[in-house]
Amino acid sequence: MTFDPWQQSKIQNGLNKLQAVSLPENNIDSLDDLKRLAGVNEQASFGENMSKNASNLGQIQRERNIRPGDPEWFRLWFAIPKMTGEQPYDKY
Repeated sequence: MTFDPWQQSKIQNGLNKLQAVSLPENNIDSLDDLKRLAGVNEQASFGENMSKNASNLGQIQRERNIRPGDPEWFRLWFAIPKMTGEQPYDKY
């Protein structure tokens, strides 16, 4: 590959334009500021023990003889009641 001065000047001009751009001031003084900017906070957590929930769902699956791949199985394992209001299983 040979040296192309025109291509090199385009690259250099692009670099100069990038260096001339002023970025907005981000005052990140604490870990709380960083969490806020990242969108990580305590409200996003549902505060659930996933292991306990999975054990309960597994027990319901065994009691009701639900097999993987059945429509009831998908509803049991993939329903999100806190977001959609869908109940994972019928109470009977």
